[in-house]
Amino acid sequence: MESKTRGGFVIAGSVIGFLGFVLPSLYGATYEPPPGSPLAHTVLTSLKDFGGGVGGGNFAVFNGFAGPVNFHPTLYSLIALTLIGIVGLNWNIDNAALIAKVAGYSVSAVAMLWPIAQFIWEFRYDRTPAAIRDAFVADLGGGQNAVTAAQYVHGELGLGTLILAFGLLVAGVGVKPIVGWPLLGVTVTGFVVLVAVGN
Repeated sequence: MESKTRGGFVIAGSVIGFLGFVLPSLYGATYEPPPGSPLAHTVLTSLKDFGGGVGGGNFAVFNGFAGPVNFHPTLYSLIALTLIGIVGLNWNIDNAALIAKVAGYSVSAVAMLWPIAQFIWEFRYDRTPAAIRDAFVADLGGGQNAVTAAQYVHGELGLGTLILAFGLLVAGVGVKPIVGWPLLGVTVTGFVVLVAVGN
């Protein structure tokens, strides 16, 4: 695949990924304590790390700029990918990726997807990512009541996360086609199988 085509894949993936990043549906959080529990009157969206989302009260949906989970490294990946894609449209994309690597920034498909894959993996079996509960406990001062109340905080995986991951997979095809194509194929196939089995 020539550099210009690969650059197009990288830019397209970056745009798709950024769309998933900015949509207020990257992930959500709810707080549903039983009545009478010590921190039952806590309003989730009034806590420091849970502001800036869409919603209110004890439910909020966040994008990559807000909420308790730090998605800034992913934003930096998207910016770096966009720059690499622009270079790929005009010069050799492998040189751009090499410069990024020498500068200490890995643009491999695995390095880009790893934080998102870990985040998605933490939702398996109705679990909530530790970053959401840790932020809740910290915002309430870290006491035993906060730790107990954190069991009533639940995260929800949003469509934005899947769009972001798909965008990074598309960009990965442009960065390193020999790894990107199989990774994209396996992921899409796995997703189709999960949807088919779920129905």
